[in-house]
Amino acid sequence: MNDMNDTVVELTSKIDTERRKEPRRRVLKNATISFNRGYGAFEGVIRSQSPSGARLSFGDALGLPPRFVLDVPGDARTRLAEVRWRSDGDVGVELIEEAP
Repeated sequence: MNDMNDTVVELTSKIDTERRKEPRRRVLKNATISFNRGYGAFEGVIRSQSPSGARLSFGDALGLPPRFVLDVPGDARTRLAEVRWRSDGDVGVELIEEAP
C-alpha cells in the first residue's frame, strides 16, 4: 500500500514576474497626450508612475498611437512616451526622453 506522505509536490513558480526596471508608485494625476504634431490629443489619468514609465488610463486606449507626447500639469517637463503594452482602457508606457 502506497502512503500519501511519500509524494511531495512543490509549487514555487512565480506567476507574476516583475519586468520593470524600477518599481512604480501609485499616483492619481491628470495627463494629456498629444500626437500628430499636436493635432490629436487625449486626456486621461496616470495610475502608477516611475522615473522611466507609467500606467495611463483612458476611456479607450486601443486608439492611441505607439508614440506620443505626455504632458502632466504641474510637472516641469513634457516627455516622449512609447507604448509597451495596452488593454481596453489602460496603456503602459516607457518614458523615453524630454519632448522638444
